Amino acid sequence: MSATDKKRELPKQFVIQLGKLFQAYRMYPPGTRHVQDAAARCAEIMREFGEPIRLTLVDEDVVVEEDVLYPVPTQLNKILSSFSTLEWESMKFDPKLGVAGLIEVLDHIAKGEPGSYITVGFIAGSIQIVEEGGDGEDNNVAAGYLGILPMVQEMMDEIANGRRGSWMRAREVTRLITSHIVAGEDLFSPILEMKDYDQYTFTHALNVSALSLGIARRMDLPEKLLDSIGIGALCHDLGKTRISYEILRKPGKLNDEEREIMNRHPVDGAAHILQMEESISPLVAVIAFQHHMRMDGTGYPALKVSQPPHPAAMMVAVADTYDAVRTVRPYQKNAMDQHAAMSILLKEAAANRLHPVFVSIFARTLGLFYPGAKLVLNDGKEATILAEGEYDVLQPLVEIGEGGEIADLSLPGSPTIVGVIEGGEPPADPWE
Repeated sequence: MSATDKKRELPKQFVIQLGKLFQAYRMYPPGTRHVQDAAARCAEIMREFGEPIRLTLVDEDVVVEEDVLYPVPTQLNKILSSFSTLEWESMKFDPKLGVAGLIEVLDHIAKGEPGSYITVGFIAGSIQIVEEGGDGEDNNVAAGYLGILPMVQEMMDEIANGRRGSWMRAREVTRLITSHIVAGEDLFSPILEMKDYDQYTFTHALNVSALSLGIARRMDLPEKLLDSIGIGALCHDLGKTRISYEILRKPGKLNDEEREIMNRHPVDGAAHILQMEESISPLVAVIAFQHHMRMDGTGYPALKVSQPPHPAAMMVAVADTYDAVRTVRPYQKNAMDQHAAMSILLKEAAANRLHPVFVSIFARTLGLFYPGAKLVLNDGKEATILAEGEYDVLQPLVEIGEGGEIADLSLPGSPTIVGVIEGGEPPADPWE
């Protein structure tokens, strides 16, 4: 075995030894030889590895650094059960923890008090807590939304290079985004501020994932499906990693050859995902393949037999379209404001290209369709919202023109909304 392979095995050896240490701790007092010797072996492995060792728990998977530990050794059963009780999803063990520090961590585990825990050389908690940088109180809150961007870049590099453990990193990023949504944080402000197209690939991936998860959470989808949608949205443009910088950053219109290369990115992205050794939900590849396909059969890639895209791909398509027109890009020097961007979505939905249900759900998250909002209807008339639609935010009660007739847009034959001139007053928390 090479020196590199030997070092790669050290984190696994540490985790197994940690399980044995926990078993000894449960049977004997901390000061006894059994516990001290087991702790010393753990500390020795950490010193030999020379770097922090990261342990992540995602669903049933136990991930040590980049590798999924399978099968899970029986020695870990007790300590994994304790981690679950403490609500620890991610842990980082630094070599400076030492024997005394390991015993201190075990003392805390024995108390069984859920929540994050930080001490010298060790940090544990939910995935959003275990981030680089800062210490003490600063690590007790989730990193800011913009702070997730370096994680997205690292994750996409790992996936593009086929690195093992990269899907675990993708799940971590997705759950970190979700934690901001659950906390009721305003994700739209930072999303609208990220205009630097030099980082467009990464900011766009992060934005589309956050916006897609915002739609998905409103639908009360199960957590595993949320994971798949979030990861699929993060990786929807993965195929663009095979496109040259010159084409991606070309300021003018693409020629036919360049457009053909660009239009291959859904196929290339899906193929790359399917070729990776690690197992991941097939939905991730489906989203990558179908996010530019439209309900009316247009878009790309073209299929010999036309079929509607998967609902998750249609959901991501809404977020993708919105963020694309809201961001400055080499060929798009002026980003649309959110009213104009929402109008694009409404017109695409009216043309049966984007799914109207997902556009409607997305519209509610933007906080534009509340009383007082000024709209454009498909008959060219302007209208003002008087009351929200009972079942669909895009079917409100409106006043057409100034002092004109009152119309319920939920009734059959009523005009549809195709544009937003001015938004209404959003609620305090548009995610709820």
